[in-house]
Amino acid sequence: MERDDKILSAIALTKIDGLHGQKQKILLEHFGSAEELWSVPLDEISKIGGQVGTILSDESVRKDAFLLAEQELAFAYKHGIAIKIYGEGDYPVKMMECPDAPVVLYQLGQMSLNNRKMVAMVGTRRASQYGKNMARYIVQQLADIDKDIVIVSGLAYGIDIEAHKAALDYGLDTVAVLAHGLDRIYPAAHRRYAADIAESGGALLTEFSSMTEPVGFNFLQRNRIVAGISDATIVVESAEKGGSMSTARIAMEYNRELFAVPGRLDDKNSMGCNKLISDHKAEIFFSTNEFLDKMMWQRIQEQELPLDNETLNLSGVQEKIFKLLKDRGQMQVNELVGELDEPMSEVSSALAEMVFDDIIEQMAGDLYDLTTKSKLR
Repeated sequence: MERDDKILSAIALTKIDGLHGQKQKILLEHFGSAEELWSVPLDEISKIGGQVGTILSDESVRKDAFLLAEQELAFAYKHGIAIKIYGEGDYPVKMMECPDAPVVLYQLGQMSLNNRKMVAMVGTRRASQYGKNMARYIVQQLADIDKDIVIVSGLAYGIDIEAHKAALDYGLDTVAVLAHGLDRIYPAAHRRYAADIAESGGALLTEFSSMTEPVGFNFLQRNRIVAGISDATIVVESAEKGGSMSTARIAMEYNRELFAVPGRLDDKNSMGCNKLISDHKAEIFFSTNEFLDKMMWQRIQEQELPLDNETLNLSGVQEKIFKLLKDRGQMQVNELVGELDEPMSEVSSALAEMVFDDIIEQMAGDLYDLTTKSKLR
């Protein structure tokens, strides 16, 4: 019930006209949580001033927002959709680094969006055979080297769908970021691929609630999530203008690694890629091995052997922490204490020892996770 209240409060914040994008996130960070925001008395809210205070202090606006939130939560539960709230442990950590991260993300599919090597692959909808071949070739090469890599794209025609299909064919998880709600798939021709993605260990991801149409502006909004949840973006084939170039620009703004596949000088569909390279905005994508070296991702066949039970030599609390992190991925200290039902002092001490022994790593936001070596165990 407590979790439902958190979700309802967060969704309600996204349902208020006039409070879009960064305004929602700023309010969330200012009050600490959506629940805290909604619990502030109306007369105090009205003191915020400006349009925000006027909107939030309107009782009818608040009532309508929660009514829509309840409908959305019911839809999500009915269809097995996970709802991820900004600041919560299962929200994509990479997206939290972005100034315009959405307050709520809706996900269909069981894949964790954390602790993975995420590679966005984007390009023109009017892909040539060269572009399609390159997308498939790169995905195949990455799959041969490291099955932990995840391919991220937007389920659109052209390079996007070719990247998703190649990931499905070669055994990589893939995430399709959508520009609409999870009550539909656009384009309709890609419904079967969307189903395959969600059912094969990947995910369909969107910030848009059900009943949201795939209108033009939503695709630009979608592109920032493609770039935001990814460690690197590869532009496979693109003209000088278009959605993939906006994704490239956003990746640069987010300080993500950007790569471009070169094309013929007289090919309009490669002008964008060639210009990114010539302007020194993107690294030239020359080979998958060179890509992995530039990303400083150790190739799976070269990694150290996993630790065994004896070399770990964990205490009782440490073993419990290890199992929780292995099962769930990144967790905050408070989450660990709650799950373990152990004193904070003992959990903190165990965490410090495990960090020192390189079994776990401490990350921003008081998050802990297993090291790469431990994950292979």
